[in-house]
Amino acid sequence: MNTPANYRNILARLSKETGIRCVTVHQRLAPQNPFPAALLDIFYAYVSLLAPPPGSSHDAVSSSSIIIAGDSSGACLTMCLLQVLLTLKRRDLANAVGWHGSRVDLELPAGLTLLSAVGEIANSLPSYKSNMPHDVFPENIPAVQPGFPTCRLWPSKPPRGNIYCNVSMLHHPIVSPAASWDWTGSPPMWFASGEEQIIDGAKVVAQTAFQQNVNVVFQEYEAMPYTFMWQYPDSSQSKKCWND
Repeated sequence: MNTPANYRNILARLSKETGIRCVTVHQRLAPQNPFPAALLDIFYAYVSLLAPPPGSSHDAVSSSSIIIAGDSSGACLTMCLLQVLLTLKRRDLANAVGWHGSRVDLELPAGLTLLSAVGEIANSLPSYKSNMPHDVFPENIPAVQPGFPTCRLWPSKPPRGNIYCNVSMLHHPIVSPAASWDWTGSPPMWFASGEEQIIDGAKVVAQTAFQQNVNVVFQEYEAMPYTFMWQYPDSSQSKKCWND
């Protein structure tokens, strides 16, 4: 999950090393397009794989052949999408979604790959401060400080308290998946992170899911920063992450 141009080289390498086809989503971005724009975009993309609209260049892809992957906010969106799919399934609505004149059976993907995952976007958990010596984020991000001025790139009137969503949504499970209490029935989840400021949110998701009998693998690389697998591709840690 994220803009295709930024991830073209990564996707090419991933496809070459695994022998599988990769699809990336050109999702809308905040602040111009706040929540739920990006989540809707990846939902539409997933449904389009399961049931291609008329005139599509690809055949339908079985959900059992789909692994959804993302890093950072893309990993957050991936977990939020899973929460949407799980909720529809629990409420017996997974086959009630209308799509280009027909109904689509929204089965769960085969698994999730979550790299440097953002689990909650309020940066309110202890690791955001305790892991600061190992990470790359500034202590105070200007755009999330009170009184940050609006401009043509942030056309919000009145201004939102957060770039991505209204403050009241910050701890909703489909904005900050660490707030979700139920991952029952989830497909396998594979996490890899450095010793990052955002890691506690991912740990909350992983622990909650594991306690509910979800197959979870969680790898934390000591003293490595946010998205180290892209920032330091020649390091032994990055090579292990790719191999795993």
